[in-house]
Amino acid sequence: MTKLSIAKDRPLYKFIPLSRERIDMAYALVRESSSPISLNQWRAYAQSLVSDANSDATHVEGAEQSGIIVTEAPADYIRGLVAYHVCADLMVGRRLNLDCIAVPDAFDRRAIANALSAEFDRFAKEMKCQAIVITVEKYHAWLSPYFLGNGYGNAEIQVRFL
Repeated sequence: MTKLSIAKDRPLYKFIPLSRERIDMAYALVRESSSPISLNQWRAYAQSLVSDANSDATHVEGAEQSGIIVTEAPADYIRGLVAYHVCADLMVGRRLNLDCIAVPDAFDRRAIANALSAEFDRFAKEMKCQAIVITVEKYHAWLSPYFLGNGYGNAEIQVRFL
């Protein structure tokens, strides 16, 4: 688990795997932050990515992995989330694919987007990935300055917009 202080006057954000017990809690954020999807669609998608014991899962070198990371503020409020997939890539080795990024408009989205961006780098290193590919829906086009400003968009880190 990583904690990141955004500023002295801001709370600490922590990044943790989404547990099966909190899938329904995260739905409100996903519904607000992306194109319309039903609760059943979200449950099926999230359950396919979230393992039963993913909070302390061992990262097996070379294995494909997936999950959902949530950004929490104090009192365990979910403020953002991103789905990830780690897979082999013939050209670069291991690649971290990030999609289903949810950052709500109602909160301090700038701080959350910057915190997520920093977490992407840390997580990619932890997973021993040589490249990051971020897929962003048109709804979240406002995220591009944060990602591009943090070095995303070069040869190792690509941003794709749908």
